[in-house]
Amino acid sequence: MIARLKGLLRRRMVQNILALYGVRVINQLVPLIIIPYLARVLGPTGWGMVAFAQAFAMYGIITIEYGFELTATRSVSQLRHDPAQLGALIAGILGAQVFLAGVVGLASLGVHWFVPPFDEQPLLVLAGLLFAILQGFAPIWYFVGQERVPLVAAIDTVAKVVATALIFTFVRDLDDGWLVLLFYAVAAGISTLTSYVFLLRDARPRAFRPALLLATLRGGFSVFLMRIGIAMHTTGNTFLMGVLASPAQVAFFAAGEKLSRPAAWLLHPINTALLPRLSELVGHSPDAASRMAGISLMTMLGLGLAFGLALGVAAPWLIPLMYGPGFEPAMPVLRVMALLVPLVVLNGVLVSQWLVPNGLDRALSVVILTGATCNLLLALVVAPRLGAMGMAWVTVVVEFGIVAGLLAVLYRRGLRPFQFEILRGLVLLAMARR
Repeated sequence: MIARLKGLLRRRMVQNILALYGVRVINQLVPLIIIPYLARVLGPTGWGMVAFAQAFAMYGIITIEYGFELTATRSVSQLRHDPAQLGALIAGILGAQVFLAGVVGLASLGVHWFVPPFDEQPLLVLAGLLFAILQGFAPIWYFVGQERVPLVAAIDTVAKVVATALIFTFVRDLDDGWLVLLFYAVAAGISTLTSYVFLLRDARPRAFRPALLLATLRGGFSVFLMRIGIAMHTTGNTFLMGVLASPAQVAFFAAGEKLSRPAAWLLHPINTALLPRLSELVGHSPDAASRMAGISLMTMLGLGLAFGLALGVAAPWLIPLMYGPGFEPAMPVLRVMALLVPLVVLNGVLVSQWLVPNGLDRALSVVILTGATCNLLLALVVAPRLGAMGMAWVTVVVEFGIVAGLLAVLYRRGLRPFQFEILRGLVLLAMARR
C-alpha cells in the first residue's frame, strides 16, 4: 500500500494537482486571514470600495491574460518538443499582452473619469491598474502546459506571504484601502518576474513580428470573449454593484461572494492539471479521455454539492466570524450564494475537461456571452431595487442557465459528460472488494 502511494506521488500529473492545490489553498487562506482584518479596519464602506476596485482590476487581468490559461496551455502541451514553434508561441503571447496592457491602461483612465467612486480615489485606480498588469502577465500557461507546476506554485506562495505581511503592517485605517491593491501588485510582480526568469532559461522567444501579434489575438479571441463573459457574471457583478448601488451594498454582496466562490474554486486545480492531459488524449484516444473526464465530473459534482450545503448551513456563524459588526445583512446573501457552489464546480468541469479539450471554443463563447448579456440586463433591473440580495439571486439564476447551455452544446455534439455507467461500475467494484 505504501509502495503504491509512493508510486502515485511520483506521477507528474499527481504532483501538478498537489502543487496547484498548494497554490489554491494559499490563495484561499490568505483572504480568510486578511478579510476579517480589513472588514474591521476599513468598515463596510471602505472594504466595499476595495472590493469594487479589485473587481475592476480583474477585468484588466482577464484582458491581458486573454484566455492563455486555456489556449496557450493547450498549445504548450502540444508543442513542448518543438523549440521553434514554442518560441514563436511565446513571442506572440508576449507581444499580444504588451498591446493589451496598453488597452487596459487607456480603459483605466476612462473609469477614473466617468465612474464617480473612482474619480475621488485616484490612488485606488492606479494601484488596481498596476495589479492588473503584473498579474495579467503571469506565465502560468507555460508551466502548466509543460506539467511543471510545483516550481511556479512555490514562487506564487512566497509572493502571497510577502503581500499578506505588508497588508498587516501598513493598512491601518479607512484611507489605506489603496495599499491593499498595491501590495497585491507587489506579490504579482514577484511571482511574474521570477517565473519569467525560469521560462527564459528553458525557451527562447522568436523575434517579434506584427503577424505573430495578429495570429495570437485571432487564435485566442473566442476564449477571451468567453473569459470576459465569465467575468461579467462572476467577479464583474461586484463591479456592477459598485456602479448601481451604495458601497455598503457592494460590501454585503462581496461578503457572500468571497466565501461562496472560493468554496467552489477549491476544486479548480483538478481542472487545470487535467487540461493538458485531456487535450493530448482527445487526439489519439478519445474514449480514454471521455472516461477520465466522466469520472472527474461525477466526483467533483458530489463534492460541490457537499461544499454548498455546508456553506449554507454555516452562514449564521461565518458572517460574524469573518466580517464582524455591521455585516449582518450579508447572512441571507451568503445562503443564496451557497447555491452557486455546485453550479460553479459543474461549469468548471464542463469547460476545462470537455469543451476546451474537444476544441469547442466558439460554442463555449456563445453560451458564456449569452449568459453575460442576461446577467447585465437582470442586474440593471434588480440591483438598484433589491441591492445585494437581488444581485445574489441574479448570479445564481445566470450560472444555472450557463450550465444548461453548456450541457446542450455537448449533447448536441454527441458528447456525454454524465456517464452514470462509470459511477455504477465504481460502486460495484467497491462493493466487490468488501
